[in-house]
Amino acid sequence: ADRWVHHQRLTPADPEPYSEFGYSVTTNGVTAVIGAPSGGRGHGAVYVYRLEGAQWVQAGKLTLSDAHPYANFGESVAIKGDNFIAGAPEAYVDGKE
Repeated sequence: ADRWVHHQRLTPADPEPYSEFGYSVTTNGVTAVIGAPSGGRGHGAVYVYRLEGAQWVQAGKLTLSDAHPYANFGESVAIKGDNFIAGAPEAYVDGKE
């Protein structure tokens, strides 16, 4: 019977305490998107990993530069094909929700 086997632990290149890294996760098999809604200096962050050979490698980190603290960017993530989307339920810009 098939069974799951631990392959690799993913950690951000710049870990932050209490970032909630892994709060949301999605993958299409070759790209993984991982939310850390308390990371990114409190705004939230989204990490993108690519499967290179047999290893997952961090390809990028996205943060919101124009949102207020505690925007929770990365609280939700979804992927379809080569595109992904990330939610920031508490974000607003210039004082407007």
